[in-house]
Formats: sequence, structure tokens, C-alpha cells
Amino acid sequence: MQEFLEHIAQTIKSRLDDLALQNKGYLFAGLMTGWETSLDEEFSTKKTLGYHALANRGFSETNLPADLDLERYQIVYEYIEFMASTVISKGIPKEKVYGHVAIFSESLYTELAAQNPDLDESYIEINGFATTESVINPAFQPGFSTYPSEGVFDQIYQSLNASNNSNWISAEGVNMILGNPPRNPGYGMESYLARHYNHGAAMVNIFAFGLRGDTFTNALNDAVQGPDGINAYREFLRGKILVE
Repeated sequence: MQEFLEHIAQTIKSRLDDLALQNKGYLFAGLMTGWETSLDEEFSTKKTLGYHALANRGFSETNLPADLDLERYQIVYEYIEFMASTVISKGIPKEKVYGHVAIFSESLYTELAAQNPDLDESYIEINGFATTESVINPAFQPGFSTYPSEGVFDQIYQSLNASNNSNWISAEGVNMILGNPPRNPGYGMESYLARHYNHGAAMVNIFAFGLRGDTFTNALNDAVQGPDGINAYREFLRGKILVE
């Protein structure tokens, strides 16, 4: 894994050097390390993962960690840091290297727990042991998936404010609440972009251009490429102050 990351970083660095010679270094938007990094459930059995990583840290059935959730959270945190630090060590500017997590917000979890008294998954477990704080790290910059479900933006802002970090990106997102079918959050694409750029985001990676084929992907694509989206992009590119 380290060798693979180093190879990618060295290739990117050579292109960055070329851009610098042309005084075009500003064209480099950044590098995302990982894609919604987490310890998710095993696909077929739906069992929680992470036990092999725990064994590698010296834990076992007779030597359990003091906090099983926190230990797996730390594994994810350190893995994101490892990926970012590896590419930075090869000359990629730290201010342009981003981690990437997706979160189920605390407010939605509270609602879910109230509706399901027998819920046995902790908040951190339901997030795959990754939270907004997993990418709040002085070694690199934070990146999030920003599908606008309840509480997601507020939680991102709170984590950024607590760390005094103003350099972040939406590593993936579009102005739709994921579901089957996806739902509009009740505001347009300009407001969606404003909820990023008016709060310090350096980049928004819009997901689903040209992705069609079923009800789910069609809804995302319509939000991205429909008239509302195109008008919002035009306003942004004209330098308009976007309105939430």
C-alpha cells in the first residue's frame, strides 16, 4: 500500500513541477487520499469488521481494549493519517492533501435511536468508526461527503470551528438526500454550493455527471445537470456571492 501511494504521489509531483515551470501551479486543486474511509460491515454477513486490525495491535479475546469502539476509531484515524502523510512525504503540498469521510449525523442518530429502542449500534459504529473528527488532523486537510441529510453541514461546521480549520473540501456530494429514491433537501443548487463556499470550502466535487440508468442515478444526475444546477454553476463562475 505504501509503495502504491508513493508511486502515485511521485507521478503527481512530477506534473506539479511541470506546472510550476509554467507558473500554473494554481491549476492543482488537490489530492484526496481514500474514499469515504471507514470500517464498514462485511458485505454478505453484515458483521462488523476491524478485528484483524485489532489483533495486529496486540488485542485478543483475552486481551480486549478498554474501549472497543474507540480503538477501532483510532485505527481509521491512523490509517487516514498514514495515507495522507505518505503522499505529503513525496512533495505534495500539505495544504492540498485531503482525507475523506462520510458521516451519519448525530442528530439523525438520535432520531434513529428514539425510533428503535433496541438499537445496539453505537453512534461511532454506525458511522463505520469514522466521524468528522477523523479528518481533523494537523497533518493534512479535511474532506467530507456532503449529501445534505439532516445535521450534516452543521456537524461539519462545528468540527471545523472547533479546530480553527478553514481549508476543507466536499470530496463527494450533490444536492440530494440519499435514499431510494433520493430526495431534494428543500433548497436549490446555489444554496447547496453556498453551504460550502460561504463556510470556507476550497472545492466542491459534484457527483454524478452523466451517471444514468435507474431511478437512483437518474435523480442524482437531474440535480447535477438540470437547469437549477447549471444556473448555479454559472453564478459561481461569474463570481457572484452565493445565497444560502
